[in-house]
Amino acid sequence: DDWVSGLAFSADGKQLATSGKDGLAKTWNLENGTESLRFVGHSQWVNRVRFSPDQKLLVTAADDAKVIIWQASSAKPLLQLRAATGVIELAFSPDGKQLAFTDRNQVRVVPMDLSSKDSDVKLRLAEAEADAGLRLRGFELEPAMINETNR
Repeated sequence: DDWVSGLAFSADGKQLATSGKDGLAKTWNLENGTESLRFVGHSQWVNRVRFSPDQKLLVTAADDAKVIIWQASSAKPLLQLRAATGVIELAFSPDGKQLAFTDRNQVRVVPMDLSSKDSDVKLRLAEAEADAGLRLRGFELEPAMINETNR
């Protein structure tokens, strides 16, 4: 029950990422053959895994209809995207500025500008709430859908 369903080399060839039926993604040190990190956050089969071209991010796609963007060096989740159904494939653009993924119904392309990911999100949220006079109780991000009529 630990079937491997996805494989991806890091750009420098020093790591291999795997995804599988156990709902996990893992990175492996290819110099000594040991597991480096476990990426825990999916509730179903993880179909695909990819490193960003700069190797800073790892992205996973799963049957739980989630795409999770992780910090590759720490397995820290940075962003979660939702699809309508299980996500079966994903790919970075060569420059790493876009991520495409597909469920069984649609292909979506999302910008990958996470330049604010290292800033203090709690502080920025508190400032935005104070400015708006509102309190945010939770949200989910959903990428814009791309179809033939949007072209």
